[in-house]
Amino acid sequence: MPELPHFAFKEWSPIVDALGSGRQILLLRKGGIAEGPGGFRPEHDHFWLYPTTFHSAAGKLKPEARITHQPEGSPTPIRYFAEVHETHWLEDPLRLAALDSFHLWAPEELAKRWTFGKRPGLYAMIVRVFRLPSPVAIPDHPSHHGCKSWIPLEEPPSTDNLIPVWDDATFETQRQKIRQALALPPGLA
Repeated sequence: MPELPHFAFKEWSPIVDALGSGRQILLLRKGGIAEGPGGFRPEHDHFWLYPTTFHSAAGKLKPEARITHQPEGSPTPIRYFAEVHETHWLEDPLRLAALDSFHLWAPEELAKRWTFGKRPGLYAMIVRVFRLPSPVAIPDHPSHHGCKSWIPLEEPPSTDNLIPVWDDATFETQRQKIRQALALPPGLA
């Protein structure tokens, strides 16, 4: 495992649950208001997944997503660690549409994210996810609040004893399916 990562990636709790259960290995991101005019940048190759309900709502996700709420100000349970295997900037909406079966976001929500900011498009990150043997509670901190992707962790969990959500072969099979979807020639549906 890499050096102990001190950053976490904020994502809606149903997406974190999907990543942690192996239903999804894809993160789609444009960026938050707090990230300024440059928007999101995939700055870290390894990070903790920080589940949040900030902005999440049933209509922003596909019907099969289950939204759970956590009391505001309570510790956040960190269960999963992610390792980025590939990052792609998607500028062709057909490529985004080809990824529909690989994520839980509703099409309307992705359309909003796509057009947010000056440059249409989204980052697609293929991640391999690992589970901690038991969750680690991260105390609420003001630096965790706001519409931003990356948050610092003062005392991150240890990467010792992480358990892969999927074995190597299963992960690679899913990764190749996404790569094939991304290779969709422009102009073809």
